[in-house]
Order: sequence, then structure tokens, then C-alpha cells
Amino acid sequence: MTLYHSFRSDIGISFAALFVILALYADTLNPFQRLNRIKKIFYATDDGRAINLTRKGALIVRTALWWRAFAYFKCAWHIVSNVRAGTRARGKTLETIIGDIHRLRFDPRKPYLISGDHFNVLYPRNLGIFYHATLDAHTVLSENDWRDRQRIYLQTVAYALDVFSIYGDCTTTIVPVGPRAVCPINIYRYPSDALYGILYGLASLMGVTGPYDQYFSEDPTYTLTTTTSARELLERYREPLSNLLATYYGRVYDARTGLVRKDIALASAKDSVLRESSFYDNVIFWKTVSLAQELGFAVPNAVDLPTLKVHILETYWSETSGHFIDDLSNEAIAGAYYSADWLVVHFTGFLDARDPTERRYLQRAVDYTIEHELDAPFPLRYQDSNHSHREVLLVRLVVPAYGGSAIWSFWGAEFIKLLIVLSRFEERSDYLSRAQKHIVTYEKNIVRYKGYPEVYDAQGKMLRALLYKSVRQTGWVVGFEQARALLRSVTK
Repeated sequence: MTLYHSFRSDIGISFAALFVILALYADTLNPFQRLNRIKKIFYATDDGRAINLTRKGALIVRTALWWRAFAYFKCAWHIVSNVRAGTRARGKTLETIIGDIHRLRFDPRKPYLISGDHFNVLYPRNLGIFYHATLDAHTVLSENDWRDRQRIYLQTVAYALDVFSIYGDCTTTIVPVGPRAVCPINIYRYPSDALYGILYGLASLMGVTGPYDQYFSEDPTYTLTTTTSARELLERYREPLSNLLATYYGRVYDARTGLVRKDIALASAKDSVLRESSFYDNVIFWKTVSLAQELGFAVPNAVDLPTLKVHILETYWSETSGHFIDDLSNEAIAGAYYSADWLVVHFTGFLDARDPTERRYLQRAVDYTIEHELDAPFPLRYQDSNHSHREVLLVRLVVPAYGGSAIWSFWGAEFIKLLIVLSRFEERSDYLSRAQKHIVTYEKNIVRYKGYPEVYDAQGKMLRALLYKSVRQTGWVVGFEQARALLRSVTK
């Protein structure tokens, strides 16, 4: 018995020592802390006329099982270790706090763009989703801010492109596992939106997409200086991008139904919930094909964008409920499940508020959101309840509200923008006053929490759980700033 207890004790000590070693090693590979071993590969520099991209060295892609295991460990460790950490902005006023967030998140000395805190690995979807407003010059704080935003965004696109061209596929996440080495992994499934993020990033840097003509009538003071570098990136990686497109198309599209496949689960902005051919994924597929065509890529003849758009609307719109159904699972259809990521229709241009026919969908979905108090105490709750059984097990156990009843600041800002846009066309003063109220609430939250929290609980407090705490200083604040700029444009 003594020998058994001694053996068990030795095993416990060994595992504890291994855990400590892996945790310490993971911390040395966090490029967003002062002491780290990461070597920067891509450098975007400004010569006064244009932003140019150079590279120093090469990235190494690791795919062995032990590297993948470490990559997952590293992601989990950063989340857990952040529960008692996380930094507050130093500023005390609304504008100084926003300035602090910009300097922290849009720092071109870093290799790529992140949401913040424990999300210190690269999620390429950020480029086209959570950071889609980065290159909107209507929200520029200063000339330096505009230059830095372009530089870090360009570096991020190049970084993701290079990794995926070597790996031969897209993943949700790119994890640094050495000074120059990365390991691509999927959390939790193959992504519906990683390739979209890269194509959107390229198009935005080239000025092909991103002019918010649904939002602003006046041109901004600053203009893009990344167009030449972005075109060079596109041509350099055109062949691997074509292969990534073919892989993506073959994996997610069901030619029989003309929609995203139901028999596979895809990771997305709402990656903790398992869905069957979600509305979000289909809109992202439509936009990915659209961007591919704009950038000169050949797409399958089977995909006709106008036909696909009509098919998506007919399939997912619930005339009875007045909103888009979350996905095509029997449960979601029977329960007419709502999900805040329906707002993807607006910033992707899938629906245009200037078109009266399309504006009807937007207005009814907004009215449903308001009637069911999904924007209370401020926007936007992901859904009316958690539906925890649809979540991946880990999230269900640790933070079940994350993709459920929690309030997401990103979707909140998108909802506010849509309220303001619709108020122009429908002469709905209640939309405008609601948008103004929500913006004031977010301004107070920024000052209260010394940051722009990623997610709040259903009562409007920054989300905290035993093993998870919301990112505090997320650069998603650019979306909120865009909403403020839009409000100013219609009330001046």
C-alpha cells in the first residue's frame, strides 16, 4: 500500500511539473506580453505615401499530434489564467479610454490583430466580422491611429495568408508554438468564416469593399494607403487562395439543396453552438463567393449569387415570427430560434436598407428584437435563452450563457447601426431615440469598466464565470465608434 501511494504521488508530481512547464512555455509564446520569444515575420511600414509590406524570415507550420495538443492546451491555459488577470485602460474619460484601447489593440509592433487578453492567438474571422470596421476612416482618432490601423490589419492578412498557403487549408485559429512556428487548429470545427475573413481583409485593404455607403454620405478625411501592398499580396497568394476556395466550396456547399450542408457542424462567430446549416453560415458562404468574384477568382457555375440569395431568404425567413430562423435543425425550425448573428446580413451587404423590399426584412427583425426585449438592458442578447444542450460540452460546463442569453457588445453595436440606418428610411423617431439611449449606456459602460468588454451577462454586468472572464479592452470598440459616427451624421 505504501508503494502504491508513493507511485501515485510520483505520478501526481510529474503531471503537476509537466503542467507548470507547459504553462510557462505557453506564456513565453504570447506576443502580447512584454517578455516573449515570438519573432515578427511581416512588417508594414509607412514611407509617407504608401504602406509597404516586407518580411523577415519564414513561418514554420507544425502539424504533428503533440504540437496540436500543445496548441489546444495553450488556448485553454490563456483563458483560465486570465480569470484573475486582464488589464483596465489607464484613461478616466470616455475618449481617453477609447484612445488607450486603440493604442493597445492596433499596435503594429505586434504580429497580428486580436480581440484581446486571453484571445492572444489569431482568429482570421476577426478580419471580416469583429474587426470589419477597422478600415473605416470615419472613426479615425488621429493620423497616427489611421496609419497604425492599416499597418496591423495588413500584417494580419499577410500572416493568415502565409500560414494557410503552407498548411493547405483554413482553420479557425492559428496558434504560435515557437518563435517562428505556428500550429493551425480548429475550435471547435472547420470554420465557415475564416476564408471570408481573409478575402474581406484583402478587398478592404484594396478599397474594393468596405465603403460604408449604407451608412455615410460624406467621404472621410483619410484615404487608404495599402492598396498597392494588398494587390501584391493577392497576386503572390492567388494560387493557394484558389485552392483554399475550392476546398471550402467542396466541404461546405450542398449542390443538391443549394445551401450549406446540414450534415456537418461548422465553427463560426457563434462557435460554441452546434448548428445545422445556420443562417449565418449561408450568408457568409454567399459573401465569400461574392468576394471571390470581385477579386477575380473563378467560382463554380452552380453558384449563382442572385439565385442563392433568394433561396436563403425563402428558406430562413419566418413570416409568422418576423425574423430569420437560426438554422435548419428540426429543433430550431419548430421553435423558431432567434440568433443575434442575423445582423450579418447588414454589414456584408446581403440586405440593403435602401431597397424597400429588403428593408422590410430588416425592419421586422428589428421589431421582433425590440418586442422580445433582446436589446434590454442594452443590445444585444445572442438569443432569448441558453439552449445549453446545443452547445459544445466544454462551454456548456464552463459558461453556458456565452452563446445564449449573454449580451455581446459587437452585435450590440451592429444593432444600433441598423436602428439608425432604418430611422432614415422609415422616419421612425423611436428607432433613433432607442439608438441614442443604447449609445449612452455603452458610453457609461466603457467608463465604468475602463474598456469595451467583449460580453456581458443578461443583467448587463461584465461576464464572469469560474473559469472565464470577458475580454475587457477589446478593439471591437471600432464598431461602437462607427455607430457613434453614424448617429452624429444623422443628427447634426
